[in-house]
Amino acid sequence: MKISYNWLKSIIPLDIPVQETAVLLTGCGLEVEGIEIFETVPGGLKGLVIGLVADRQQHPGADRLSLCKVDVGAESILSIVCGAPNVAAGQKVIVAQVGTTIYPTAGEPFTISKAKIRGEVSEGMICADDEIGLGKDHSGIRVLPEDAPVGMMVRDYLKIESDQVLEIGLTPNRGDAASILGVARDLRALTGKSVLMPESIIPKSKGKGPVSVDIKDVIGCPRYSGLYLKGVKIGESPLWLQNRLKAIGIRPKNNIIDITNHTLHELGQPIHAFDAAKINDGIIVRRAEKGEKITTLDAIERKLEGVELLICDHKKPLALAGIFGGMDSGVSDNTTDIFIESAFFDPGIIRKGAKTHGLNTDASFRYERGTDPEVTVFALQRTASLILQMAGGEIVGDVIDTYPKTIQPHDITFRPQKLRSFGGVEIDDEEIERILVFLDISVDKNGDQWQLKVPARKLDVTREVDIIEEVLRIFGYDNIPGKSHITFSDVFREENRHYKATQKVGDYLADNGFLEMMTNPLSSKEFQENPATTIELLNPLSSELGVLRDNMLSTALQAVAFNHHRKNSNLKFFEFGKTYFKHHNTYKEKEQLFLIITGNIQPENWNTIEEKVSYFHLKAFVVNAIKKAGTPVNESTLAKYSNIELVPDKLMKAFDLKGEIWYAQIDWNAVIEDSGKESFKLKPISKFPEVRRDLSLVLDQNAEYLSIENLAYRTVGKRLKSVGLFDAFEGPQVGEGKKSYSISCILGDDEKTMTDNEIDRTINRLIQVFEKELNATIRR
Repeated sequence: MKISYNWLKSIIPLDIPVQETAVLLTGCGLEVEGIEIFETVPGGLKGLVIGLVADRQQHPGADRLSLCKVDVGAESILSIVCGAPNVAAGQKVIVAQVGTTIYPTAGEPFTISKAKIRGEVSEGMICADDEIGLGKDHSGIRVLPEDAPVGMMVRDYLKIESDQVLEIGLTPNRGDAASILGVARDLRALTGKSVLMPESIIPKSKGKGPVSVDIKDVIGCPRYSGLYLKGVKIGESPLWLQNRLKAIGIRPKNNIIDITNHTLHELGQPIHAFDAAKINDGIIVRRAEKGEKITTLDAIERKLEGVELLICDHKKPLALAGIFGGMDSGVSDNTTDIFIESAFFDPGIIRKGAKTHGLNTDASFRYERGTDPEVTVFALQRTASLILQMAGGEIVGDVIDTYPKTIQPHDITFRPQKLRSFGGVEIDDEEIERILVFLDISVDKNGDQWQLKVPARKLDVTREVDIIEEVLRIFGYDNIPGKSHITFSDVFREENRHYKATQKVGDYLADNGFLEMMTNPLSSKEFQENPATTIELLNPLSSELGVLRDNMLSTALQAVAFNHHRKNSNLKFFEFGKTYFKHHNTYKEKEQLFLIITGNIQPENWNTIEEKVSYFHLKAFVVNAIKKAGTPVNESTLAKYSNIELVPDKLMKAFDLKGEIWYAQIDWNAVIEDSGKESFKLKPISKFPEVRRDLSLVLDQNAEYLSIENLAYRTVGKRLKSVGLFDAFEGPQVGEGKKSYSISCILGDDEKTMTDNEIDRTINRLIQVFEKELNATIRR
C-alpha cells in the first residue's frame, strides 16, 4: 500500500522527517518496506534556471543555428548555441547550465556539458518542453512570461511538487489502516498530534431522490448509502488531485473517477459512481444467480457462480459489489447525472467473489480486510463535496442510508494488570488509557476491570488479548525491557533440542553444498498422495493453491524446475517444513526434513570425472543428517525415519523435467523424539590388527542385502567390525532367478590378535548360517 507523505501531512500535521515517521509506523505494526521520491515532472526540473536572451545573432557556420547571449543572474553572461526557430532577443527562457541533468519526455536523461558546435562555444542549453519532460512539443523553445524573474529556479517558478511515498506492507488484519486516515490515526496515538478530518460539507436537499435502494441480502450488505447528483460536467481533475493520485501510482482519468479514487485512499471507503441515466427504477442489492452474466469495466463477460454479491437495477446487474463496476453502468464523457454508492459489504462474501473471478481491485483489497461500517455517509458527503467543487452540479434528494441492523462496537472487559503481567512491562493506567483513547476505544473504568467499546472498523480486536496487543504496539515493543525476552530466548536456544538439532543438521547440509529453500505449503490437489485426507481451503487464491500439501515433493519440484529452466542442473536443496492431513475429524501436521538432489555430484572440471547423483549418494546424506541430530541409525532403522525415492515419470512430465531426481522425506518429529536416547561413547583404537575376508554368495532374486548384514552381526558379534557390499551381479552365469553378492567382512578382537584358526572358524560359521537361513550358495 502506497501512502503519500504530503497527503498524510494534510490530515495530521507531522513535523518530523519521513524516515522518522517510517520508523514509528514500522514499530507499531505498519511495516514500511521502502520510501520513494515522487515528482510531478521527472527529475523535478532540478538545476534549470530562468534566463533572459540578451542578444541573438546568426551562427556564422550554420543557417539554422543561433548564437545567444543569455543572462541567468550569474556574474557572467552565458554563450549558448540554440537551434530553435523561435528564439529571439528579449525572451525569458528555461536554461540548462553546464552540469545540469535533464529528463526528456522520450529517451534517457543526460547531463549538459560545455561543447563546441560548428566552431562556437556553447555553455548550456535553452530548452523546449519535450527536452525537460514538460510535454511533447518540440516546435520551439518554451518562452516564459515577461515578468518571470531572471535567475529564479524553474521548479520554484512552475511550482513543481515533490513528494515522498511510503510503501507499507499491510497485513490482512489491518483493514482499518488501509487509508491515509487509518495511518494518521496510528500516528496520532504515537505522536499525540491531532487528526484533521477532511471537509465534507454539502448543501442540504429535502425529499427523496430519483433512485431507491432495496437490500435483498442484508448479510452480504448490512449498510448501503447513496446520493444523487445532476448536472455534473465531466472533465480533467485539478493538478493537486492528479498529483496525489499519481504519487500513489494511480493514473488520473476524469474528475468523477478521480474523486472516487481519492476518497477510497483517503478514508479507506470504496466509492462507486453510476451513470444515473443507465439505472432502471432503482438499486437492488442481491446475490447472483448461478449462470447469470455481467460484462465488467475491463470489457470481459463474466459468468457468475452464485456466490457473488451484485448491485442491480430492476432489469440487469450493474456491478460486482465491492469488486468491479459494470461496463453498462459506468461514467462516460457524456454523463451528466450520477448516483454515488458508499456501502459496507461482508468481507467473506466479497473475498469469495473476487477469488472466483481472479480479481484484485483497490475496492476488493479493502472490503476483503473489512471497512468501517460507520464511515459510509461521511465518505459519501466527502465525495459529493469534492464533486460539487470540481464538476459542478447539484444534489437531488436526501442522502439514502439503508441500515437495517446497526453494527455495534465490540464490548470487551479489560484488566490493566493482565497487560502488565502478560507483556512483562510496567505501564501505568494513565498511559494505557491515553493510548486507548487515541485509538478511538472508549474507556469506562470500574476498579481493576475496565469496560471498553472498540470501533466496529477494528474487526480483529474482539478479545482482551487483542487490546493488550493494541496497547503494546503503540507503547512500542522496543520499549519492553529486554531481560525477560532474553531469558526466554536463552532457554529456547540452549535447552530446546529440536532447535539445536535443526541448526546442527542445517549447518551440516549447507557445509556439504546444499541450499536451503522455503516453499509454499499451499499446493494443487492433483499432486497430493492421499486425496481422502487432503485438507482443502474454503477460499483458495487459485486452484493451484487450493490445498495444504500432504507431501513436500511437488513444492520442491517447483524450485527444481525454476532452476532447470535457467540452466542450473546440478542441484542439492533441503527444507525444514510441514505437511498436513486430516485424521478422522481433526487436522494434523507433521514436520519434515526434505532433501532433493539432481545432476552431477561434482561441478564440471578438467580433473574430475562426471558422475551422476544416485540413491546411495543421497542415502549417505540422509544417514549423516539423522546422526547429526543425535539419533542412532543403521540399515535396519533407516526406514523408520525416512524414505528415499526417485521422482516418478508422471511428476517429471508435469514439471517439464528430465534426467534423474532423487528425493528423501525424513520424519523430523520421529528423529527428534529419538534423539539423545542412546549416548555416544569414545573408546581407544584397538592395538590389535584387523583382518579382511571376502565371500561371494549366490542368493534368491528377492533376497535383500540388509538381511545378510543383520545375520552377520548377529552371528559373529563384537568381533565383526564391519560388513560391506563391494559387488552385485545378475546374469545367466549365476542361474535364473538368482543374483550374486560379494561382501567384505572386517574381523578383529579388542583384547588380542586373532589366530588363523579363529578367523577360519568365524568365517565357516558365517557360511553355515548364510546357507541355512538365506538358502545361499558360496562361490568358492
